[in-house]
Amino acid sequence: MAPPHFRLAALECSLPALATLGKYREVFRTWLEASLEIVNASRIAYFVGAEPVTFTLDGYDVVDKMEYPPDDIEYDGVLITGSPFSAYEDLEWINRLIAYVKRIIAEKPDTKLFGICFGHQIIARALGGTCTPNDGKWEVAVTYCSAYTPWQGHPEFTPMIVHAVLDSRAKIFGEAVTRDARTRADGIPGNHVPMEGLVMASASLGKPFGVFWELLNRTQHFNWI
Repeated sequence: MAPPHFRLAALECSLPALATLGKYREVFRTWLEASLEIVNASRIAYFVGAEPVTFTLDGYDVVDKMEYPPDDIEYDGVLITGSPFSAYEDLEWINRLIAYVKRIIAEKPDTKLFGICFGHQIIARALGGTCTPNDGKWEVAVTYCSAYTPWQGHPEFTPMIVHAVLDSRAKIFGEAVTRDARTRADGIPGNHVPMEGLVMASASLGKPFGVFWELLNRTQHFNWI
């Protein structure tokens, strides 16, 4: 039996805040490879003769080039990145992205969809859901919410990436929000888990991308973080 190989596509909805990271396809490839180390270690340990899981990842610029995977290429999974844009905006490239996701859902039910932040909002809209502004309020860096302990919307972001996001979007957030977020970008002082979620980015990345490999082996169609 041939070792499992997955062909994946990344729909790039922006560039990473840190220019040194390159494109999102390169960021995702690094994260997927890191999380796959754990998957393969378990696979080899528990299944005699098992070979490691492998993958290829193709990137598509859906913003400037409005490019999408050709219909004659069958992908096991499609990843939709985050974006500084808002998923509710009436922009040609966003409307085209929603239409593409709708078509994948309808015509290729075996293709798994994985959205991150903006990406999962696009999936929600493609399924008929709505996405609206948060009454002008921002949740930036590590944030207190009434129903949860302190949390961070992108747990895979390291403090360096959080600061880079704040640098690039300071004019959007405004001075007060940006200044307040910087006080929590490295964690909340005195909290017993200042940046616990960020271990994902620097170590195993067991989540969220470990979840992605589980998703590819299930019949469930969607996943988001």
